[in-house]
Amino acid sequence: MNAVKKVSAALAVSGVALFSAGSGAQEVGITLAQVEPAGSPCYAVFHEGRDGRGASLERIGPEDVPRIRDLRYSDGRDLNRRVLSVTTGPSAKLVLYDASKYRVPMLEALPNSRVNLAHPVMDSYQLRCVGAPGGAPQFK
Repeated sequence: MNAVKKVSAALAVSGVALFSAGSGAQEVGITLAQVEPAGSPCYAVFHEGRDGRGASLERIGPEDVPRIRDLRYSDGRDLNRRVLSVTTGPSAKLVLYDASKYRVPMLEALPNSRVNLAHPVMDSYQLRCVGAPGGAPQFK
């Protein structure tokens, strides 16, 4: 059951690419003008509700999180099974994974976008800064 699923499709809409493994996943992409947390253009905001609503957690990149179980919203609840949308800053590229340790790619959010997740489960993510020293973002 721990086999890595092969990504079967890649869709792109308004700055957001969604990887679907045939689960009927839907995506919504919106280009945004955003205020930069902590003055950094490389950030991701995880939202408990769709369309950026509800409790949120801001993360500054670059960052690799192999298991999100330890991350908490400000009210103490964990992120696992509670993220329904993500927002990225103008210099951030975010890849969410459906399994821990960066296995089973689920979604890629390009810079300056917001996307609703098809389901609230993700187990790991990689946040990269576009234009950072060393060239383009790198993902496993």
